[in-house]
Amino acid sequence: MAGAMETGGTAPLGLRSGALWRFVPRDLALEPTTGRWLARTGQRGTWSRGTTLANVQASDASTYTAPATMPGLDGRAVLGQPSLNLVMGLDDALTFPVAWWPQAITGWLRFFETGIRTTANATLLAVSPADPASGKRCWIDTSGTYYGAVVSNGGGTATARLTSGQPTAGQLVDLVWQWTAAGVTIAQAINTGAPTTAASGAVTMPTGTFDAGTAVRLNRRGATANPASQVFVEAAIWPGLLTMDQIRGAW
Repeated sequence: MAGAMETGGTAPLGLRSGALWRFVPRDLALEPTTGRWLARTGQRGTWSRGTTLANVQASDASTYTAPATMPGLDGRAVLGQPSLNLVMGLDDALTFPVAWWPQAITGWLRFFETGIRTTANATLLAVSPADPASGKRCWIDTSGTYYGAVVSNGGGTATARLTSGQPTAGQLVDLVWQWTAAGVTIAQAINTGAPTTAASGAVTMPTGTFDAGTAVRLNRRGATANPASQVFVEAAIWPGLLTMDQIRGAW
């Protein structure tokens, strides 16, 4: 990834401008006529829920129920800074089109843990077709004990599953994963602490384009499979390889 760290703690240019996809709920970039979310990288995300969402936390720590037609917006500060975070329940889905091809990538997901970590197979984020069991894809899920990253080239699959670090409800979590020809790695930090890591074995990097219907899917794998329930602060995918320290140092 091009761009060296500048002085004064500012971000590498590549982190600011070179993302394949970056979604920041606090931007409140919602199209009023369509209800679509606009990613900072230009993709238009389709959100749906279809039912009310209870116990959404406001900035004063009170709670409210979000109507079926309105995303749940959590008002907790993040690292001492005001924020609006996207609350997604089991019925929420947010899907962004994929406009790139399989390549070495780094992904980052920052969220407030809700306790969904203890629900096996709950999926926080996926790059996958509508069919969760086929095609070239990667996803972040939980075993019911630990978070992990899984990649598939359409044939072989590789998994990097953490074996330490179990965030509990209310903790701020950073997950960073890398998908390369060597397989997949994942790093997790809780409340900005020291990361724990895991790595998979090798799996051949897929070539060509992604399968039809492939999208970045928050809160599930495929169109409906393995929904989660989480409070999302920010998420991004970059080409090339970035470390947890590089990403956390940029924001």
